[in-house]
Amino acid sequence: MAGKLKHAEAAYRTALCYRRGIGCNPDSRKVVKFVEIAALNGLPVAMMDLGIYCFHGLMGLPNEVNMKKKGISWLRRATECAVPMSCGAPYELALIYMNDQTYRYP
Repeated sequence: MAGKLKHAEAAYRTALCYRRGIGCNPDSRKVVKFVEIAALNGLPVAMMDLGIYCFHGLMGLPNEVNMKKKGISWLRRATECAVPMSCGAPYELALIYMNDQTYRYP
């Protein structure tokens, strides 16, 4: 209920439950929905997860250029406000810049 009411931490924990199938059936659409709610409400670890999902086309998201740009945008936002739980965001962003020439100089 709190996740639906846009509480960032509750939305992120709800997404984890849907991703792992804890107390419910796994549902990738709901994972993306709740991670996006948490990210839009400023939770850095959710920003990182959403960026990874978007860039790599995970959780049923399309693997297209616009989605990859959205993923990079979320990873940048997560990097700007990185905390110990989202310290992987700068690493993921660096891997993208090192390995993919297309996105090196956006």
